[in-house]
Order: sequence, then C-alpha cells, then structure tokens
Amino acid sequence: MKAAAYTRVSTDDQAQRGLSLGEQRQQIAERIAEAGWDEFAVYEDRGYSGARADRPGLVRLLADREQYDILVVWALDRLGRDMTLLATTVGKLRDAGVRLEVLSGGSSSTAPKVSSTSTSARRSRSTSGR
Repeated sequence: MKAAAYTRVSTDDQAQRGLSLGEQRQQIAERIAEAGWDEFAVYEDRGYSGARADRPGLVRLLADREQYDILVVWALDRLGRDMTLLATTVGKLRDAGVRLEVLSGGSSSTAPKVSSTSTSARRSRSTSGR
C-alpha cells in the first residue's frame, strides 16, 4: 500500500508554536512505518488558510490521487477548514479509492466512515496494477 502525507500550517507563528510541519511529518511518518505502508509523497502547505482550495500542496495531492492508496493527515482540519471544501476533497479521494487516515481528533476506525474505499474501487485499482 502506498501512503501519502499532507501537512499544513496557516501562519509562521503556528509553525513555530503549534504543531509544526516537521512535527506533523514526523508523526505521520511514524504511522506509515508502523502500518508497514510505503511512503509515496509528502504534500505540504506553509502559510495557507485551510479554507483555500488553491493551496499548492492540496492541488498536487488531488492531482496525484490515483497514485496512492492512503492519505495520512495529522488532523482533519489540516486538510480543510471550510466544510464544503473538505467534503469535496474527501469525496474526490473516496472516488479515487483513497482511504483517509486521521491521526488526531478521530481514529482510523472512524475515518473510513467519512472516506471509506468501496469494494468496487479497490477491485478496479487492484486490476490496474496498483
């Protein structure tokens, strides 16, 4: 299984005093290693509001979504702060068969209810060489 990581901070102050990009990356990398997944890529947005759809890291991770199986984020609010944008993003991931793994504010047992991979999507991805 190929896992991608997404990290985001909206301000330099948050990067220094909150959970920094490096700390998010470290915790995500530990989860990926613990699960035995292969790290595909790390997508990162520094200094972008979670309400913006034009974040470069978010745009790239959505463009690449057919290339990985799992997206790991530290918290759901790192992926998006706007509910409509978040629902759209999660829907695009789900439609591509990508499972969402959230490290805090929810467990992996609750995350699939939000973004579970359908059996048919798994089958089509398995037969396409992934």
